[in-house]
Amino acid sequence: MKTGILKIPGLFIFFGSNVRETIYNRLCIPLTGIIDNVVAGMSLVRFPEKLLLCVFYSAIIWLLQAGAFYITAIGSPSIELSFTELTTVFVIICFFIMLPSVPGYWGIFEAGGVFGLALFGVAAREALGFTLTVHAVLMFPVLIAGLVSLVMSGTRIFRTDAPATDTPKPEKP
Repeated sequence: MKTGILKIPGLFIFFGSNVRETIYNRLCIPLTGIIDNVVAGMSLVRFPEKLLLCVFYSAIIWLLQAGAFYITAIGSPSIELSFTELTTVFVIICFFIMLPSVPGYWGIFEAGGVFGLALFGVAAREALGFTLTVHAVLMFPVLIAGLVSLVMSGTRIFRTDAPATDTPKPEKP
């Protein structure tokens, strides 16, 4: 399949070599890179035990996230939805956060939550407050764990004393 893609510029015989080269560099090379990445991602299928472990861990993570939604809903008097309904809202939010957004999905997460909760008859004001709270409940523990990991590993965010690794050191005369 890759060889067929790489032959695409040859179909444009009426165009100059510059156009064919541009098609090759801007279309064919990226497209074959995507194919290589998909094939590499599918290599997990060759190992059923690893695939099942991956599916298991993914299911656990999804259930924990949905559980956080449910526990937060218990503390929200205006949100009276079942675990299944809240999981549905969570899935809707996941579709929303696939859209390009700022880091942390702030704004788009809340928009998805308000939309998802509106489908179950929750007023926009209560939905926004609940979604913002859930977002904080899901994000802040991860941020705190990341900061603790950062400190424990000795990594510094603003490292100005270390030379760049890709620049060669000047030779001393």
